[in-house]
Amino acid sequence: MNPLVQQQLLAATDKGVSELHQKTIEDVQRETAVTWAGRAAAAYHLYAQSGNVQMLLDAQEYHHEALEHASLDDGDPSVYETVRHYLAVCKANALGQ
Repeated sequence: MNPLVQQQLLAATDKGVSELHQKTIEDVQRETAVTWAGRAAAAYHLYAQSGNVQMLLDAQEYHHEALEHASLDDGDPSVYETVRHYLAVCKANALGQ
């Protein structure tokens, strides 16, 4: 067992209990989609600046996660299309398209 990860899991559990008292599952999915989309956009930007292929691969992974969570927001179907469009633009800019 990794004690640091175990501590992080316990803290995340406490945070999760509090969060679930205040938010719907749709809120959680939307916020998670936005967080992953932010990571993807940042990684695309860093790839464009550096040409670091690993950053591009990371961006694609984050992009996938953002779309997955956006698709699970049943409360607002426009979330998926908004995230998809935003990241398509970020990716095209990073690839010089």
